[in-house]
Amino acid sequence: MFGLVSNSTQVAGIRSQLLADTSLNDGVFEVSLVKAGLSAIEIAEIIHMMNDENYVTPALTTFTFRHAVFEFDEPVPWTLDGENGGLMQKVEVSVIPKAVSIYISEDNEELN
Repeated sequence: MFGLVSNSTQVAGIRSQLLADTSLNDGVFEVSLVKAGLSAIEIAEIIHMMNDENYVTPALTTFTFRHAVFEFDEPVPWTLDGENGGLMQKVEVSVIPKAVSIYISEDNEELN
């Protein structure tokens, strides 16, 4: 199984209808779980689902959460924000509202 937890309107530069209603400040994470060992047809169904939010396939499960604990039978590779997170057997993920403040200049010029 492949799992993805995000709070973004796109992942790896790819926009998807699955994330169309995503808000960066809605207080929830979006989850997509893809079942392992997919056939070519199931892969095509997932690609279709990424472009049509009303399309449903059992190969892909999506939901939202504020707090989740992921537990695995054995350590699995974990990636955090595109970086290697090592092998993990238990991971706890929580939304922490307003944990980060972002400031921009008044004239909206790029900050260095």
